[in-house]
Amino acid sequence: MTPYQKFRKGYKEVIEINRLNEGKHIYRFDLRDNFLDDFSRDYLQEIQNTKVEVQLNKTSSMIEATIKITSQFPLKCDRCTSDYIEDINANEKIIYYFEEKKYDTSDTNLRFISKNEDFIDLGQEIYDMLCLSVPIKKECKSDTCETFIEKYSLKSRPKKTDERFKELLDLFPPENK
Repeated sequence: MTPYQKFRKGYKEVIEINRLNEGKHIYRFDLRDNFLDDFSRDYLQEIQNTKVEVQLNKTSSMIEATIKITSQFPLKCDRCTSDYIEDINANEKIIYYFEEKKYDTSDTNLRFISKNEDFIDLGQEIYDMLCLSVPIKKECKSDTCETFIEKYSLKSRPKKTDERFKELLDLFPPENK
C-alpha cells in the first residue's frame, strides 16, 4: 500500500509534508489497534496504550523528525514465567534531506527524499523503535519472582565441601578483604 493510500485510509503514522510550511509542527496520536498487522509479528506480538508524538522541523533543505513513543508491552518473565506489563519510552531523531540523488550513508537516522515527495510514512520507524525497546532480559520484579529466585538460586544453597579436598583448602585460607 502506498503512503497516499495509507493517508487516505486515516493511518496517523503517514504525514503529509508537501503542504507544510517551514517551521515546527507537532503531531500526537495513538497507534491504531491493527498497527502490527502491517509488520512481521516474529518479535513483537502485542502492544498496548501506545502514544506517539512527532515533532517536525521543516526547512528548505530538510525535515528533522523527532519521534517520542510511550507504550506498554505484555511480556513473559524469563525467570518465573509469569505475565507482566513493561512500560517503555523511546526517542529517535531522523533527518530527511531533500535530495534527488540517493547517497549511501552509514548513518541510520539519515534519509534522502525527493523535494516532490508528498508524504512521510513513519510506520517502519515506529515499528523499529518499538522492537528495539523490548528488553533483552525480561524480569517482572514481583515478590513472587524474587522468592522464586531465592528458592532456586545457587547462592541460597549451603556449600558442601568434599572431605577429600579439606586438607587442600586448609593450605589456601580465604583472603579477608
